[in-house]
Amino acid sequence: MNTPPDAKQTDWPSWAGLAFIAVAFGSAFYFNALALGHFPVEVTGASRVILVALTLVPACLVLGQRLPNTPRLWGWAAVYGFVGMLTPFYLLVWAQTFLPTNVASAFFASIPLMILLLSRVILRVTITWRKVCGLMVGSAGLIYLAGPGTLSQLGGSTPILPQLAMIAACFCFALNSIIIRKMPAFPPVPMTAAAGILALPIAIANWPSGPAGFAPIAGLLAVGIVSTAIGISVRFWLIRRRGPVFITPNGYLGAIVGVVLGVLLLGENLTQQTLLAVAIIFAGLLIAEDGSGRMRQV
Repeated sequence: MNTPPDAKQTDWPSWAGLAFIAVAFGSAFYFNALALGHFPVEVTGASRVILVALTLVPACLVLGQRLPNTPRLWGWAAVYGFVGMLTPFYLLVWAQTFLPTNVASAFFASIPLMILLLSRVILRVTITWRKVCGLMVGSAGLIYLAGPGTLSQLGGSTPILPQLAMIAACFCFALNSIIIRKMPAFPPVPMTAAAGILALPIAIANWPSGPAGFAPIAGLLAVGIVSTAIGISVRFWLIRRRGPVFITPNGYLGAIVGVVLGVLLLGENLTQQTLLAVAIIFAGLLIAEDGSGRMRQV
């Protein structure tokens, strides 16, 4: 088990991990779009979880880490996999087939605030008003990044069920941060690998006929291995090391990564609105980084 970081020293491994999951999760929408070019929603969502198992079970063997070996640990793995992986991944992919990316990204502004609320109510973490205000500023920046007309689209002509699916997915991600803190101490790699086994029947039942092209396969592999297997393992480690409040900025950082990928890979324009929105998000992050919410290693 890792030693808790000293509050007086900069915890560089944790900050590096936060930067990595921002890149991993921020690129997931792009990879999903590639995969949906051939694979149905059920396969795209479930395969992310299956690739976790296929990637991390060999890693368990190499690292000498065992899979859960008691009914209690397998029960926690099932809850972790269903709440934090299988359900939100399916809901996200399904909603992405109806919602524009900018509208979908606006929902992610709710995740940090949901984590703060759940951390305060369930984990009794002390959270300052400065941190709350900072994350609200970051939320405003993310909504502005999505576009001035985004709020008018929410609850309007945009289909309501995909919007509800996005809200449910965001709540699952927030709740899973709390589950990770409450579950028994166990290495993240085997717990994440065990959770991935649950999705196999769904993918088999919905696997499409006919060969897939290079882009859908590459998207499926990338979102499964990079965005999910590695990204979630690092996120798991960060929550156990620093607590769920530490990772709250990830939703905003991931949005910035999405903008960068859009400019570099999709040829989108870098507008003044985008630059201002990114500045607002960073201002919110600076305000929110007040040192509150630190949690001892469990």
